[in-house]
Amino acid sequence: MPVYRPQACCAVSRQQWVVFLGWEPHAMNTRFELTYLSGVTTRSGEPIEDAVKKALGI
Repeated sequence: MPVYRPQACCAVSRQQWVVFLGWEPHAMNTRFELTYLSGVTTRSGEPIEDAVKKALGI
């Protein structure tokens, strides 16, 4: 079982927010009821996808 799943299950059971950086469709998306966001930007207005890629060096 991937590491994210126990942590996410615990948070969901406590009705806490959980954020996955991912894509659809993906196998992990079947376990939880997810809402997909689009057009999300950083505080500086940079698209979040670009900010993540920059942070990961990809």
